Amino acid sequence: MLSMKMRNGKNKEMREFINRLFDDAERDWNITREELLQEGCSECLSSSITNTNSDSLKVRSNNSTIPDFSVIEDGNIYIGDFIAFVADIRESTSLFKISYNDHHIENGLQKVFYITSTWLQSIAYTVLEKDGRHAVKLLGDGVLVLFKVDSKEISQEILSVYKAAKTCINETMVIFNEVLGERYGVTPLEIGIGISYGKSIIKVIDKFHTEVTGECVWEASKLSKGRNLIKLSKNVENFLKNENAYL
Repeated sequence: MLSMKMRNGKNKEMREFINRLFDDAERDWNITREELLQEGCSECLSSSITNTNSDSLKVRSNNSTIPDFSVIEDGNIYIGDFIAFVADIRESTSLFKISYNDHHIENGLQKVFYITSTWLQSIAYTVLEKDGRHAVKLLGDGVLVLFKVDSKEISQEILSVYKAAKTCINETMVIFNEVLGERYGVTPLEIGIGISYGKSIIKVIDKFHTEVTGECVWEASKLSKGRNLIKLSKNVENFLKNENAYL
């Protein structure tokens, strides 16, 4: 257990990190906004935009970001055991709507840009704290992380991922929502997290796209539909019960 002093220190560090991410998002938005105006896309800054989210889990990278597979050649197929972690923002399409409480925000696109870019990095930062963990896919309103594990260490690895998920819900999101409200007056976000375990197939389609296919990825995605909840597959739940970590 972390001491109160250590926990306060970590929370202060996370708050500073999130504020820096929002600062970066504001700077990047100002650059993007000027480019849109110069290209005559002013309607993009005022129109209502429908958020689309592809179910295709692909990585835009020539070098695989999948654990233990630093480089995968085109056309090659790999099979491995992975823990799949998926975090997803609830009702993300509503983020495009501007509320009378929102301040320092001109339009829905700007609001979504600020929130999603900062949220994705905040969750990834929390989950990827240990070496060997790699964010495989950053979606518009969600993140998939795969953890390749040794069968001899599966219980401890699952416990570690579960603890990271609890930190995301109980600490990172609390701080994120506080900063979000302080800076922009935006109502708190709700997220869901799903965790599953099983075999996945990794295939490089071309030099820009790596595809990950596996029941654990699909199941974790389906389990991530709760509201500030962590939902687990049956096999993950059983592993945690054996570790006396989840009842």
